[in-house]
Amino acid sequence: MGKKKGWLSGLALLVRAVRAPFLAASAIPVFVGTSAALYETGTFLGGAFVLNLLGVIFLHCSANVANDYYDYLSGADPSHPPYPFHGGSQVIQEGLLTAGQVRRLFQFFFLLATACGFWLALLRGPLLLLPGLAGAFFGYFYTAPPLQFAYRGLGEITTGITFGPLAVLGTYYVQAGTFALTPLVASLPLGFLIAAVLFVNQFPDAGEDEAAGKRNLVVRRGAREARPGLFVLLAGAYVSLLSGTSQGYLPALALLVLLTLPLAGASLWCLYRYYDRPQYLTPASAAVVFAHTGTGILLTLGYLLSSGNRVI
Repeated sequence: MGKKKGWLSGLALLVRAVRAPFLAASAIPVFVGTSAALYETGTFLGGAFVLNLLGVIFLHCSANVANDYYDYLSGADPSHPPYPFHGGSQVIQEGLLTAGQVRRLFQFFFLLATACGFWLALLRGPLLLLPGLAGAFFGYFYTAPPLQFAYRGLGEITTGITFGPLAVLGTYYVQAGTFALTPLVASLPLGFLIAAVLFVNQFPDAGEDEAAGKRNLVVRRGAREARPGLFVLLAGAYVSLLSGTSQGYLPALALLVLLTLPLAGASLWCLYRYYDRPQYLTPASAAVVFAHTGTGILLTLGYLLSSGNRVI
């Protein structure tokens, strides 16, 4: 009984350290890229899909743990009760893992992701390594020195590119053996929305970020003046969706994504009202997270439902 309890405790700690609930952000572009390839080419390679999904998730785990490690070293995530959407996992601050253990953990997940990437490259061609290496670069240097993108106001851009175009295009290549404009267009709403997730989370973290030297938009402009940034990101997501559908790059059923508009609106309303009261901003973070997840699910569903009537 004791061994079982210890094993479960260790698993729970690992889930917390990698911030497992947020790994959906890396799984979603894999599903979108795969369904786009099925829609465009009729191709589905099951084994490659599983390897692709594992590789992207392992890389995301590595980036999450690395970001916690470097934020801890810089003082960006001081000790406080863990929040559901921001502030890191707090495993180092609470003494659950040492900084050295956290460093070895992100290195371990990076090795797993690398193994998946090279295996896929052997199966599907070396060009596949290009989006994978770019994603690893942006993920690691999100907080790692010397680049520290998140500290220079580039966190949303690099994360949007990684979990949007890079992940979707790389996945499409796994299935179709080529890059194309269609999956790039499909990736744009995901990229804008994951950037919006990060942007909303800057508001409750603004004081800690400023003290640690994180010069993101909210720190630079102040919470009140930065609020329109969320509108820009949300508008980018839905305008790119409408444009891609009207131009024929996305199937008509991709418009199912518009069902997430109330969530986006709720997040915007909450941020505008409570921008200076961090304790009330959790619903804003939750709404934009669900808008991103819902967009990925509905876009995938739109592709799958359209694939049966697609003439290849």
